[in-house]
Amino acid sequence: MIYMVEQPKETIIKIIQVKSRKRITFPKAVRDILNIKDNDHLMFIKDNQPGVRIQKVTIEIVNSLNRMER
Repeated sequence: MIYMVEQPKETIIKIIQVKSRKRITFPKAVRDILNIKDNDHLMFIKDNQPGVRIQKVTIEIVNSLNRMER
């Protein structure tokens, strides 16, 4: 017996070109989807799939001296 499993569909948002300075600019559509603002952090994830995933992350910096004072 063969079971068919439907793969999640991918949507191409935009294709960009890497210029001579080796920098990329995230298209506005991507910034809107990820809700990227100034000083946000992004994580680039390489897993068993080809390519790299990008995810917005929250980094909390805790000052150990302030925690001890409480």
